[in-house]
Amino acid sequence: MPVGRVVQNIGGFQTVLTEEGELITCTARGRVKHAQGEIVVGDLVSYTVGPRGAVIEAVEPRRNLLPRPLVANVDQAVLVFALHDPEPSLLLIDRFLVGLQAAELAVLLCFNKMDLARPKEARELARYYQSLGFRVVLTSALTHEGKKKLLSHLYGRCSVFCGPSGVGKSALINMVRPGADLPTGEISPKLRRGRHTTRAARLIPLGRGGFVVDTPGYTQVDLEGLDRAALLRAFPEIAARSEDCRYRGCAHLAEPGCAVKEAVAQGLIPAARYDHYARFAAEIAAERPWSRS
Repeated sequence: MPVGRVVQNIGGFQTVLTEEGELITCTARGRVKHAQGEIVVGDLVSYTVGPRGAVIEAVEPRRNLLPRPLVANVDQAVLVFALHDPEPSLLLIDRFLVGLQAAELAVLLCFNKMDLARPKEARELARYYQSLGFRVVLTSALTHEGKKKLLSHLYGRCSVFCGPSGVGKSALINMVRPGADLPTGEISPKLRRGRHTTRAARLIPLGRGGFVVDTPGYTQVDLEGLDRAALLRAFPEIAARSEDCRYRGCAHLAEPGCAVKEAVAQGLIPAARYDHYARFAAEIAAERPWSRS
């Protein structure tokens, strides 16, 4: 049977991109729904075409599944924040990084709206996260600055665009995929945040085998269920110093002989990053206290 990829799922009907590059509308057999549960955007499915239309016969095993946004078989997350209007929040950026890396996704940080930013400040922000080991690209969906560099990270991968509303995710997808024609929104003058323009996840094919996922914007990341190992993955500079702590299983909060806190005092770890780590650690520990092992 031929295999295609689900690019949209609305009202019980799945739009599937075939290997020939055609879009067909499918329904799933009852036994598939019973065995699989919900079929989601990104799923690879086997299908047949009969006189009554196309029918999904099976869903291939998933490499991963993101619960929010609900999408399967993703290679990387493109975390988008605006450089201005709205101003970027380093705390919110780090919170997103924790959630995305807990899902074991490679992350590309994209700072958009270069046309509204001071170039020096934009470069300093990029260098800050690059020094922490993250990939960063600076873009402007308005002037197309950074388009080639962004595309170089997207080709051959399935990339989910995420981040708060109003930062230009849909505009960036329109930039890298002319003809996508996604609706874009303005910043609310009263609330200083964007209005949601994307209502459901949608997989959009690029050239050279890549896909991008446009998803509803959201401004909160739930850390429920995370453990210390997941948190440390998002703070590699803290994880690197933790081996030198006096106590095994040090939480780097109030323990004596903590190499992480010493590194912060010496300016080797940015104080803001440690503050964010401590906030998230306290939040996670309140739900599930850590034990030394």
